Order: sequence, then structure tokens, then C-alpha cells
Amino acid sequence: MTEIDDRGYIALIGNAGSGKSTLLTKWISNSNHKILKYYAYVNKDMNYSSGFRGEAKLFLKDLLVQIREKGVSLQDRLPTNDIEDLQKHFKEELEKISRSGVKTFILIDGLDHIEREQNINKSLISILPLPEQIPENIYFILGTRTIERLDDLPPRIKLDLMDKDRVITIKPLSEEQVDNLAKSYDLTLKKNQLEKLYFNSKGHPLFLRYTIEEVLSKGYQNFEKIIDGNIFSGDIYDEYRVFWSSIKSNAKFVELLGIFSRFRYSYIDIKLLSNFSFSREEAEEAKRMAEHYFFKKGNLWQFFHNSFKEFLIEETAKDIFSDEFNNSLNTQYHLKIYEGIKDIDDEYKWNIIYHLFQAEKFDLIAEMVSQEYFREQWFAYRNTNYIKDDIKLVAQANGFTKNIKSLLICSLSEYELRQRINNFTPSLYYETYHELSMIDIANSFIYNNVELFVEKEVALDYCLLLYKKGYNELAREIFQKAEPTYILNNVKEVSARKMSRESVYQIDEIDLISTWAKASSLFNPVEEIVEKLRLFEVVKEYPADEGRDVLSESINEILHFRIAENDWKGLKELILSVQNLSIGGDLFYCYFEIVWNLKNEDDFYVYCKSELSKWKVTNSNIINLRLALFHVLINKDLEKGKIVFEKLTEPINKDIGSSINHSNLNNYVFNYSRLFYIIHQDFSVNTITLIPDLRSRYLKAFCNEYAELGKSYAYIHHEKKESSIEFVYRLKQIFNYFHNHVTDRGYEYSIHENKADIINLILRLSSKISDELLNNILSEVSLEWNKNERYWREGKQQEVIDWVIKSQKNNNWCINHLKRLDKSIFQDGYNTDRIEKGVYQIKLWSLLGKIEEGKEILSQLMEISLDVRGEKDNQIDYLVDWLGKFEEVDSNELKYYLERLDSIYQKVNSASHTPANEIFTYSLEKGNGFEMFKYLLMEGLVELNDGIEILLEHFLRQFPEKRSLIVTLYIRLVIAFDNNHHSRNSFFNNLLKYDLSISEIKKIVKDIKVYAILEHQNDYLGKLIKYCNNNEFDLTETGLNDLMIKENRDTSSYLTLQDGTTYSKDEAIETIKDYNQLVEAIRSEKEHSYFRWISVIEKLYPNLSLIELKSILEIKKFDSTDLIKIASFFYDKEDFDTTKQIIENALSQANYNSWGEVYDDGLRVKAYSLYHKIEDQEFVQNKALKDFSENFKIDHESIIGKYDSIFKLMSDDVEIRDIHNEIINYRNQLLKSHYITAGTPKIDGDLTKEELLYQTIIFLMEIPCRFDDFINEILLNNFHDNKDLIEVLLQRIYGKQYYYTFIKLVAGISLIDVEYLKDFSTEITKMLNHERFDIHNIAIRVLRRMDMDIESLYDLKTKKEPLTYTLKFEGRGGLILSEEERIERIDKRGYLPETENPIEYVWIYKGELELISESTEYELINLATRVVQHSKNNVIPEWYRDLSEEELRNLFDNRFRVRTTYLRPRSQAVINGMMIVLKELVELKKIDKELAKYISNIFDEALYYLVPHEKPQFISSILKNDNYAPSADKKWAHEISDEYLNETLKFEITEDYIVLAETTMIKGQGDGYTTENRQSFVDVYDNQVDSNLIFSSIKKCCYENYEFGDTTSSICYYNWLMTFNNKRNWLAFNADLARFMGLKLSSEGSFRWLDADDQLVVESVHWQSGEEYNNSRNLHSETGSGWLVVITKKGFEKLKKALGQDTLYQHKRIERELKFIQHNYDTYIHERDYNYKIVEL
Repeated sequence: MTEIDDRGYIALIGNAGSGKSTLLTKWISNSNHKILKYYAYVNKDMNYSSGFRGEAKLFLKDLLVQIREKGVSLQDRLPTNDIEDLQKHFKEELEKISRSGVKTFILIDGLDHIEREQNINKSLISILPLPEQIPENIYFILGTRTIERLDDLPPRIKLDLMDKDRVITIKPLSEEQVDNLAKSYDLTLKKNQLEKLYFNSKGHPLFLRYTIEEVLSKGYQNFEKIIDGNIFSGDIYDEYRVFWSSIKSNAKFVELLGIFSRFRYSYIDIKLLSNFSFSREEAEEAKRMAEHYFFKKGNLWQFFHNSFKEFLIEETAKDIFSDEFNNSLNTQYHLKIYEGIKDIDDEYKWNIIYHLFQAEKFDLIAEMVSQEYFREQWFAYRNTNYIKDDIKLVAQANGFTKNIKSLLICSLSEYELRQRINNFTPSLYYETYHELSMIDIANSFIYNNVELFVEKEVALDYCLLLYKKGYNELAREIFQKAEPTYILNNVKEVSARKMSRESVYQIDEIDLISTWAKASSLFNPVEEIVEKLRLFEVVKEYPADEGRDVLSESINEILHFRIAENDWKGLKELILSVQNLSIGGDLFYCYFEIVWNLKNEDDFYVYCKSELSKWKVTNSNIINLRLALFHVLINKDLEKGKIVFEKLTEPINKDIGSSINHSNLNNYVFNYSRLFYIIHQDFSVNTITLIPDLRSRYLKAFCNEYAELGKSYAYIHHEKKESSIEFVYRLKQIFNYFHNHVTDRGYEYSIHENKADIINLILRLSSKISDELLNNILSEVSLEWNKNERYWREGKQQEVIDWVIKSQKNNNWCINHLKRLDKSIFQDGYNTDRIEKGVYQIKLWSLLGKIEEGKEILSQLMEISLDVRGEKDNQIDYLVDWLGKFEEVDSNELKYYLERLDSIYQKVNSASHTPANEIFTYSLEKGNGFEMFKYLLMEGLVELNDGIEILLEHFLRQFPEKRSLIVTLYIRLVIAFDNNHHSRNSFFNNLLKYDLSISEIKKIVKDIKVYAILEHQNDYLGKLIKYCNNNEFDLTETGLNDLMIKENRDTSSYLTLQDGTTYSKDEAIETIKDYNQLVEAIRSEKEHSYFRWISVIEKLYPNLSLIELKSILEIKKFDSTDLIKIASFFYDKEDFDTTKQIIENALSQANYNSWGEVYDDGLRVKAYSLYHKIEDQEFVQNKALKDFSENFKIDHESIIGKYDSIFKLMSDDVEIRDIHNEIINYRNQLLKSHYITAGTPKIDGDLTKEELLYQTIIFLMEIPCRFDDFINEILLNNFHDNKDLIEVLLQRIYGKQYYYTFIKLVAGISLIDVEYLKDFSTEITKMLNHERFDIHNIAIRVLRRMDMDIESLYDLKTKKEPLTYTLKFEGRGGLILSEEERIERIDKRGYLPETENPIEYVWIYKGELELISESTEYELINLATRVVQHSKNNVIPEWYRDLSEEELRNLFDNRFRVRTTYLRPRSQAVINGMMIVLKELVELKKIDKELAKYISNIFDEALYYLVPHEKPQFISSILKNDNYAPSADKKWAHEISDEYLNETLKFEITEDYIVLAETTMIKGQGDGYTTENRQSFVDVYDNQVDSNLIFSSIKKCCYENYEFGDTTSSICYYNWLMTFNNKRNWLAFNADLARFMGLKLSSEGSFRWLDADDQLVVESVHWQSGEEYNNSRNLHSETGSGWLVVITKKGFEKLKKALGQDTLYQHKRIERELKFIQHNYDTYIHERDYNYKIVEL
């Protein structure tokens, strides 16, 4: 019919029981079309007061939901409650489906029930589309008893069905079919009996079955009597009425049937009837009279046909006088069932909610349910489909009771259950239940005697398991339900990734058919199966599909199943079929697998062995390897084995492409090696000659271990057991391959994946030698696991234990290790991984026969099925949010979370997925914030940047007068060193809530442009622009008027007109000024544009009339979120009717059934909040509550934090504590399996806000990077506002003996306010007399500025020459590395090489010490030794005092999560020792004081006041078009053309200025190391400078010494020294030359020279873009910094005149370096190149 017509109606007519529903169900199973099903008679879960299945509204809603959920079409809105809108929506969806070109069938069955049984308002029959209205590819199939009886069916549909002959009538069974049915019951009939049975039953399937069942129950001898009494009238209901007439006067029996028929399912355990007050006689009567209406299987009775169940429900509830259905009688029956089952010890007791719902006892439901009630069902292994159904019923019940608490329970319980199922899907772990002898539970998740609960492939697998366990009949029953009949009967081409119509997941049809073939072989001849399989072809969609074959894979599945079952008869049958196929390869594998895996226990084994012996060498290396193994190891025929072996590919010649499978390669090497040594017996051949040359030496060495094991096997084979045990001595070396983590050098994924494989191979070999050796190896394995457990995942240990258990060699060893693993498998890792380890653990315990131990693990699995997800699970954050909903945060609640943070962290992928930040935030008000900060930071629970941000945000509220300081700290320490993929919001959003001045914004803007990460700058600047616009600030005054980097435009952020013009959202808001412009712009919008107009309308609406607003709704369609906003516009204009209408439209168009705010911006909460303003409160509350009862599911965990605001829309009596108690209940269960960490800090304390600020800043200054200098600079540049704070900090720093930090801050102050320092005179004097020369020298500078008498204050400390300087050190020390070796070692590990040699230890000062040695004649070794001695005195903060360099870096990388250049502890210690030695030698007068000053000249306090400029626009970027820096592009390093050189290093930069010199360093961020070093200068000579640094340079000049310090003969010079602070590497104009030109040095700017008129002539400019020492791999842009010397054009002419030169030359040099290393992939890229040109000016 569907081939003749492309749309329309089809009617399937048949009496109840005629088989039409069965036919439709079978057709659906065999069909690959899109099917939408609607059964008009299914009402078991329906609340009668809300409508019947025949209701048009219910029908349309149901189908629309199916269309959405099955992905038949993509809907842009949800179904409404309006019948007209539903019809319109349904029509739209049908048209969409039609356009897709996919045939879609809408099956509507049971239509006659509508007319016969239901009291409906508007029948679905009446709203069916007319035939001409049905779009192409759409078919309606109507299942009913007769068309004529459907009075509401439109006449045109009836006529269309008749005219087009679209009526299919179910024919009765033929006489032959009746005979076959009787025979299926083992009932053999005589010819006259068959004729009478056929005639009397009229071939009606159901009546016939009832009749046969009666014969079977009453005995064959009563056949004639039964047949004569059973004459079918043509309507099965007539037969039911006959039955009813005979018993309806028996009240107790009627009551029994009323109860019996109302049990929830179509089957019932008749034992349940004993819980009701029926006599034995009544029960016997029921059994006698009704049993032939049921299919009986043990205690389970199932209705043969649902029509009889429905009949009994209706008849038993009829009023005795009116003969009408009486719902009160119906509810009484359900109440009786409730009373009878509520206290029973049976699984059916859980159905009390269903029966209470049907009894309409909604209040009782609300009172009895709890989270524990549903949770208990999970732990009782109840089928989760039933639990979900009951939760829905409770939610519906709450729609009547308005019980908020009960609704919350439903919402949380459903979410909990959903998570449990997702994590531990019971139906997928049926094998686990079987292992623990919990077979009934396994069955309950797969099959309920009526329908399958799982996908067909799962059911087929399960039927195989049942067969293995001996449950053959159940296996057959499930197999018949699970057959993929559509594929088997209709499909010729199968796919490995077929999209299912019922699922979002792909199906591997090849695997499905192979599984079917394996299961089918249990019940059907293999020959028949093979015939079906031969018809299939595999669709080759991807390279992975090549080589896949349905027949071969299926044969392989059957083969291994029968081998596992030792099924010799089945194997013979299979081999015969394969022989008939004439497929040589498959036949060989069959023979080989049988011989290789089975013992010689059957004649067929000998036959297979004989066939293999005759097999010839092939061109297949895979076959040849197996053939060689057979000849050598099984057949003991070395000659034949050698012939085949010679044909094998040598491992050294094997193709080892990029996709190599190392496991396969290792096994091949093992097999090849053992064959080689067994055959040739030449054990002198080194195994290394047998293995391929792999990319990694670690992989190659590991592969060689397999070759060595092959060699050991050969020794064993030749009974040379003493020689065979060499692998025992290599065991420790093998273990060493595993002793590294993923970030360590030498780590190889494939080695770690194969660690269990190689250990099992060793155990296998040792077992061949002796049990004693095996046990010795097991002892070594135990030691390895105990000592190096961190390198052994539990799963790999389980694989080894698995082998040992199956070997049956040492069960005690296995038990001991399983007990140990029991304690650890659930401790850490993603929940899915922990569950898989638990499942494996159960398998291992069950193999040992330890069922109770396995059940204990299962209990834990059921428990941890609810737990935090490893990724993107923020529900704990929302749970913690509840703490802030009360006036005071509960300290006990904070403690609860704090104690579990470490456990949570072990189970998620990063600390950001724990609530540590929220806990820390709340704790700051409790008086122990600093201890909390340190604890969370040091435990890696709060990242340093996050912790600082939280603290600074807290200080922002507590210290408004220090806002400038706090904001600058935030930018310099948090934003600059951020490692986020995105910008931060919290601090900045809170900052912008304050009234900021233009000057404040200007400072913030400048700091962001200088210090912020480049790819995040736009986000911060964009927020500031919005703030300025809102406050009507002039952007020009704030520095925000220049162009920002334009991002990629998305269609919702940019308006595109038909003429191609585009506007950003802000531009559109500014451009469109009134209604007319708005309408014109909307009509001119490009088609398929998704610009959100709401922002434009929001700005205009105060000046728009109601008419204009309404017209906008007519010309533009808005989504539901925007509609709510528009509704608020009408509300503001007091048009409440339109407001209400728009709210309703918005709710009806909502794309999500969500009460959250993630997917639709909190649509429902906003809608009902606005509704409350215009409508009766009770009306809105009821409407909202009904909405929530239908949409109570949590679609996003954020709803957990919003329940209070949601429920307040539904009731005035919401108690937040009651809600919170349920939240806590859920929370406690979520974290139930988490351990508690001892020793966490107290929540409460007495720390003041000021003390918290002081301790925080001190701690930040202690961090061994450059934070102390940044903080000093920030404090000093706003000195007058920070005097009080600086005073405290100086006292604290001095008290902690951080003297170097102290004197640096003091030195900075001394440049601007010496008066302030008088209170610290004593401390500064002590610094003068400090043992370190650098501190002593800085103190001298400070005291001079304070005008104090230094000589009178100075106290000579060293008066006697220490013995160390003159001792003779014979043979002292160790290896001294070359510079290249040292750098290489640092590159490899990142740490300074360990050494006991003093000279090597102090290598950073080796050159300086050599100078001192020349001056003092002390030996270098003596000087180095003295430095080492003093290095031990370095004062280090306690919290990292004892950390090695590796531990310190680990602290930065893995706890602080700040990737920056840290100060190496050893380097700092060496500097400390060196400075003390300098002071000693100066005081001993062994060296000149100027030498000591030169060596110690590291710090220059003047640079604190040198504030960098933002990057000049003419400085070009190295970013690619995608805004990413080069990282692994080798070519980039060499792409430095002359053109690029000239474009990049400019001479003229504006009309007025010229660049005299430039040094610029651009550094790529992210993966790898990428730099571009640019240098240029102008001078009189034209010869190239042969050096990486082309500038003329001076050394270590302090800023304040520039004017009269060292100079060179060049125009500009560079201040050289090794430093992290590039401010010190300044470029400046030659001071002597400047004075010669008559210029004077300005007190402002950097090295700024003015002419006689005080006009600028030449100056230096220092600029910065980002923080170059932010080494985070999460970034992708660049940082940069540099110095420029610029001169005016007039100044340039004056310069040439002063030089007496008309011609000058510009030298330009750019050097690029790119380094990209990936040890794991053996990738090492290091490219460097430069270009140097000289241009005549």
C-alpha cells in the first residue's frame, strides 16, 4: 500500500484477540521506518480526572513529545495546553517530517475503546487530519474492531479508506493453522475434532487459545463437552460476558477478580492473593474458573490478552443498579490492594504508590514518600523503570495536594536515580549478578515475562549467559524476543555505525548480527544461520571498515563460544558448515583455535590436528605464524615448523607505522623469538637483533624483554631450566620500566598498558619451571606492589591476580591482594573507573568462590553509583550555595565540606571541580581565613590565583579606602599570572558595582593593557566600556577610545543587513534611534540572521507606544526568553492583558521543560514572577505548581541552588529550612562514600580583617618568585595612601628576618620620603652591619639619603681570616659539568644537577669567583667551599624551607597552579653565601670594595618608579591569523625576510619621531618556547656586529647613575646584566653626547633630554604587554616588552650636526627561536635563525 500511495490512512480491522496488536508490534519490530505509537486504551498510569487516552489534547501532546524525543524532527517549541495551538503545532511538525523524505507511520491502536469505554471532552478521532491534509511520506494506521462503529471519525476518512481499498481485515486462522496451534500444545486431534474445533472457534486466535487451555486444564477426556460448549459468537467480549454472567452474583469472587485485575502488570504472582481475606474455597474457585484465561509459569499468571483484564476492571467497578462504571468502586479496589501489600515481604510492595494513586489518596502519597523511600528501592534492586514511573506518579499527585516538600523529594530523587543509572546501569551488569548467584535480580533488569528492558544486543548476550548457566528455556524465550528481525529479513548492507531510530547512539550492526548468530546457534542449525549470514555485505564507510566481514566474524563468535563450552558436537557441526563455504582462512582458524585451546579429549581433536598437519604455507603472515606455532609446539615437528618459520616476517622488518599496536607487536616478538630459539637452538644470538627499531629507546628496550622471554621459553622447551630463569634476574629491570608518571621522562603509554601482560607472561613461564619459582616471582610482585603502588593502577593489578586465580597455583596470594585492593579501589579516580574496578573485583572474588566478599563490593558499587562526576559536575557548588541563603553561614556545614574536600578532589579532574573556592569564600567571615587559605592552597584545593582573587574581593568590601591598592594587586598578581582559558568575572563584576572615578578607570585600563593576558584583554576592557557607557563617561578620557581586537563575529552578536552592512550589538543600539529606524532595520535584516533585537528594543521601549510595541511583535518572531522581556515592557506600560498573553505564549514556546536558568535564562521563574504582578496570587501559584509537577526533572544541577526562589512562586508558606533539610539529605548521600580528612583547620577564629590583610600580603611576598618586587612597586607608587600598611609590613618583614625584602622596600621609600624612615633608623643601621654585602651596600645608599653618619654607625664584623680560605682541599669534589652539559641536564629535568663539588654547586658565580681568586690568590675551591658554608644560613619561610627544587616546582605547578619562573632554592642560597663572602673579603681588605659592588649589583630601587607604557601600535605581533602564537611550526623560525625586517624595525614612526634604538622581545605563550628578539640602532658605522647582542653596552649601571656613569662611543647604549627584571636592561641616549649637544636631563620620564626651551628632544620608552614569566600552557597568545630610544626629527638633525656626519646607518637584527618538545611522542623541535641588515639613512 505504501508503494502505491505516498501518504494517507490505513485501517487495520480485527476483533479483540484477533492478533492485530500482535501484528502491529511485530511489524514495528521488523520495520526500519520512523514509527510513532499511540495506544488509546493504555491508561494504567493515567489520573482519570485529568483525562483519558482518547482525549484529543492528550493525543497531540503525546505525539509531539515523541517527535521531539525520538529526533524525528527538530522542534523549536514545546507543546502547549491549547487544543487549537496543538493542532497547528502538529501540522507544522508533520510538514517538517514530510520534507525530510523519511516515511513515517503514526500508529493509533485501540480506537474502539474511546467510544466504548471513555468519557472524553474531545475525541482524538475528531481532530485527525483529512486525507488531503496529510503531507507526503506520512501514514496513519488506525487499529480498531470496526470502522463503522467509530461515529466521530470524519466521513471523508471513512470514504477514503473504502475508495482506496486501504482497509486490512485480520483473517481468522485456517484449519491447518488451528491444527498447528493445537499441536504446539501437544494436543493431537482427530479429523472430526479438528473440524469441530475450527468450526466452533471460527479460527479466532484468542478464543481458540482459551478453548485449548480449558481442554488442557479439565482433561482431554472432556474435549467433546468443552468444544460443544465453546462456540465463538464473533466477539470475544460476548465470551467474557458469558463468563461474567456465571459468577457476577458471587460477591467475594467478584471482589477477588476486581483485585486480581487491578494488579499493576499484565502478570501477577498468585502468592500475593494470600495477603487478602479470601477463603481457600474462593481462591480454588478463581483458579478453577479463570485459569484458562492465563498463561501460567510457576507462580506467575499472565493474562492471555489484555482485553480480559480491561473487561474485568470495568465489570467489577460497575454500579449494581445503574450498571455504569463507578469510579469510587474502582478506587476502593486499589485501596484494598494497598492495604494488602503495604507490609508484605515481596518486591510487589513497592507498588503501593501506584495503587494509592489509582485510589486517589494523594495526601497519603505525599505523607509517605521520602528520598529514603526511593533510595531503598535502588538498594533492593528494583527495576529502575518502575521507580521512575512511581516518582512521576508522586509528582502528579502533588499537583493535587500542593505539597512543596514532596515535589522537592521527587525532583531530587529522580535526579539521584538518573545519576545512579548513568554511573551503574543495572541491566548492563547482569553477569555480575550471576557471579554472585543473584540470578532473579539479573533477570528482572532484562525481562519481565512480557517485554525486554534492554537493547537487543544486550538481550542476546544475556541469553548466551543464561544458556551457559543451564537456563535453556528462558534463554530461548529471550532470544525470540531479541532477534533483530528487521535486519535479518530486510537488510542486505550493514553498517558498523548505524543510527538507531530509538536511540541517540550508533549501533554496530555487524556486532549485533554476530551476537545474534552466536545465540541463534544454540537453538537453530548452523547451516541455516550461515545461509542468512552469507547475504550480508558491510558498508565500507571508513578505513576501519576494511576487512570486516559479517560471516567471518559470526563464525569466529560461534567457534569461541563452543570452544569455551567444550561443545565437540557443536564444533563438528560448525566445521562442516565452514567446509561447505570453501573459505580457507576461516577453516584454518577453526582448526587452529580448536587444537590450540582444547585438549585431546575427542576424536574430532585428532581430525583437526590432522588437517592442520596437511596445511600448506600461505602468503598470510598471520596464518603462517599460527601454523609454525602448531608444528613446533603442538605437533612437535621442527622440520615442518622451520619451513613455515622461514616464511615469517622478521620483527626487525615489520612495518611499524604511526598506528602500530604495541601489544600486538610485543606478542609477535615473543612468538617469533621462542620459535627462533626452539628451531635454531642458537642461544648465542642476541635478542636485540630480532626486534624492530622503534622511535623510543624505552619502547625498544621493553620490546626486547618480550624477545628475552621468548628465549627463556625456548630454554624451557629444550628442558634447559637452569638457563631459562634469566628473566628472574631481569625482573627488577622490567619493574623499572613502570616507575614513572605521565609527565616524567621515559614514560610510555604502551609500556604501562602492557605491564600486566608482561608480568602474566613471566608468571606463565615460571609456572612451567616450578611452583616454587612461581611463588618466588609472586613474592617479588608483592614487594613491587607494596613499594611502588603509585605506579600500579588497581586494574593492572587485577589483571595479574586474574591470571593467578585461573592458574589455581596460589589462592592465598590472590586473597591477600584482593583484600588489600578492597580498601583502595574506591578511594580515588573517576567514578566510572572505580565502578569498573569494583565489577572486576567481584569477578575475581567469585572465581575464588568468595561470594560474600563479592556481595560486599556490590553493596559499595550500589553506594558509589551516586557520587560526583569526574568532569563538569558542579552540583556540590550549588549545594554549597545554600549556606549563603541564611543570615549566618553555619560553621558546622563549612566543616562538613572542608573535611571532605580532599576526598572529592581525588575523584575529579581538577581542584576547580570541588567547592573549595566557595568554602574559602564563606570562611573569610569566620575569623580564621588565613589558616584556611594556607591549608587549601598547600593541599592544592584552591589555586593561588583563585585564592588571591577571593581574598582581594573580600578586602574590596572590607577596605574601600584601599581600593586602588587592591585593584592593582588583582591586575598584577591574578590577571597577569592567570592560567585560565578564559577571563575572570567575579572580582571584576563586583568592582564595577562601585562608583569608580574616571581617574580610577583610566589607571585600571592602562594596567590591563600593560599586564593582562592578551587574549583576555578584550573581556575586561569590554566590561569597562559598558560601565563607562552606562555612567555616560567619555571614553577618550579613560583610554578606552582606541580600537579593541575584533573577535570572530557570531550571528547573535552582530546584525547583518541584506546589503552586507554589519553592526555589533553596541553599534546597533547606538545607530537605531527610533521606531521607524527599528522597523526598517528589522525588515532589512539578512535572511537566516539570528541577531537578538531585544537589546535594541529595550533601549527604545520607554519612548514607544503600545501600538508600536504590538506591531513589532507582528513583524518579528521572538524566542520565549525575549518574549518574557517584552512582556515586562507591556507591564511597565500597564497593558496587563497583553502582558498575560505574551507570558502564556512564552511558556508555550519554551524550548526546554526546565526550571533552571542555564538553557533558557530562567524563563519559567521570570514568567511566573511577572505573572504574580498581574494575576490572582492563588491562580498563579496553582499554575506554577502544576507546571513544576509536570516538569520536575533537574536538567541542570544549577536548579539545586534555586529551589527556594522556585517554590516561593508556588506557595506563601515555603520554609527554607525544610527545603534545606532535603538538600542536606541528598548531599549526605552524594558524599556518603567520601572519607574525612583529619587535621583540617578550624573554621572559627578571632583574626581581624586587618590582620588577614597583613598576613596575606606577607605571604605573597614570601612566595619565591618576583611577587615581593611587584608588591613593593604597587605600595610605593601609591605611597601616601599606603603608609599605615607599609609601616606594619616593614615591622613584620623585619621581624621574620626577611632582611633583603626589608631593605629593598626601605630603599624604595628613601627615594621619596626619608623622613618616614626615621622610625626605622635602628633597623636600617642593623642592615648596614648585616653580613651580606648587597644588603650592607643598599643600606649605605639609604643612610646617605637620610643624611646619617655612616662611618660612626658601621661595625666591622670580620676581623680574622677564616680557615676555609687557606685550607688545602685534596681530591675534594666531584664532576664539574661543561656549560653545554649543564644546560642539557636542566632542559631534560628542569632542575639544577645534583653535585657534591663546591665549584659545580656555585656555578652561577663561577666567573666572579675566578676574578676574586685572581685578586686574593685564594684557590677557587676554597672560595667555593666558603660560599657553600654560608649558603646554609639563608633565611627561608617555614612553609617551603625543607622543600627540594623538584618539590618546590611541584608546589607551583600542581598546588598553586601558577606556571612561572620561580627562584631556585639553591640559587638563592648560593647568592646568600656569595654576598656574605664578599662582605668578609672586603672587611679583610682582600678585595676592592668596587669589585664587591659590581658583583653584588643586582637591585636598583629606582626602577620601582619606572612604570611601563602600553605596547606602541607600531610594534608588530608574532600571532598568526587565528591569534595563536607559533608553537611547532619549524618554518616560522626561518621566515625572516629582508622585507619583514624593514616592516618590523622601523626608523620613522610618526611625522615627528624617529627610533634611534629598539630592543623588543616577543614571547609566544602556550605549548613550546617561541621568541622573537628584535634589535635596532642608529650609528655612524656600517659594519655588522658579530654578536647576539648588537648594542654597544655598559654593565650594571644603576638608574640614578646614568647621567654621570659609564658611557660608550655609540649614540645609544644598552645596560647589560643578567636579570629577570628587563627594566634594568635599559636602552638610553649617550649622556656625554647629550651634554655635548647642549641638552639637559629632565627629572621626568625615562632618560629624557630637553633643549634650552625645555622641549623634548630624545628619551627612552619602556613598554610591556602581558607578563612574560607567565608560562601557563593554557594560553595561546603572546607577551612582549622592550625599550625604545626616540628622538624628534629636529633633534635628529641636531644629532647629525653634533656628530659631523650627514650619513648614518640603521642596524637591524631579528632572531627567532622555536623549541617544541614532547617526550612522550619523541618529538624534539629546536629551530633558530636570524637576519641582520644595515640600511643607509
